[in-house]
Amino acid sequence: MPTQELLDDFYSFAQGRISDSSVNLSLDDIYQLWRSRKPTPDELSNSIEAVSQAYSDHEQGDEGEPAEEALRTICAELGLVID
Repeated sequence: MPTQELLDDFYSFAQGRISDSSVNLSLDDIYQLWRSRKPTPDELSNSIEAVSQAYSDHEQGDEGEPAEEALRTICAELGLVID
């Protein structure tokens, strides 16, 4: 997508988030939300590959890690606190 179209799309998305949200989001927060909805082809391919690998692991008996444990681990690595 050309740069001007990306910029216009982000502007529209940001305006919507600012006017529709009762939460005071920072510009970085809004950008991260927008980017999560606009993966690059490489990011999308990597995500599909990761899900395929996880499914394959599950089929072979790997039950993974409970979501709460995984979130606590990730938050600890990022220095975030969750209740």
